[in-house]
Amino acid sequence: MSQSLLDSPNTAQDTARVLIQRVHEKHAELKAYAQGLERRTGRYNTISIVCSALATVLTIGGISLAPVFGSIVWKPLCLTAAICSAISAVCINIVRSSGSSESLEKAHRVDMKLEALELQLDLKQLPLAQGLELYSQVLEDLPGPDIPKLALPELISNSGAPPTEPPSSSPAH
Repeated sequence: MSQSLLDSPNTAQDTARVLIQRVHEKHAELKAYAQGLERRTGRYNTISIVCSALATVLTIGGISLAPVFGSIVWKPLCLTAAICSAISAVCINIVRSSGSSESLEKAHRVDMKLEALELQLDLKQLPLAQGLELYSQVLEDLPGPDIPKLALPELISNSGAPPTEPPSSSPAH
């Protein structure tokens, strides 16, 4: 009768230790990803707000100065206000089209799942096979291309859980 690798105390402990380490590393990667995304999105939002405000100030200033100075002041102020308005619109559309808000929300949800999984594994409140399965499910939910979606094939095959393939990034033929 063959004995499963998980039945051996050393192998099970080694597998659990590797899984806990990978969960911890993925948790750290996800936090770094979310922080970078928050910084990038924050910069675009700040630029948009400043440029919108500047466009408004320039337009109002141009309106009030036009009667006094004529088109000498009005034209450059309007041109500068138009440029500021365009920069603001581009920044807003970059944030919207990149899906940053959705990616950030997804990153926070996955981060909470990883944190709960890490705690359950640390406290030994979760069977190893179930932990491997949950970890693979969490990997499928990762939000962006900056986070590698590498499964644990060597651990999954040792646990008896079915192997999972990471999502393919190439289009189907």
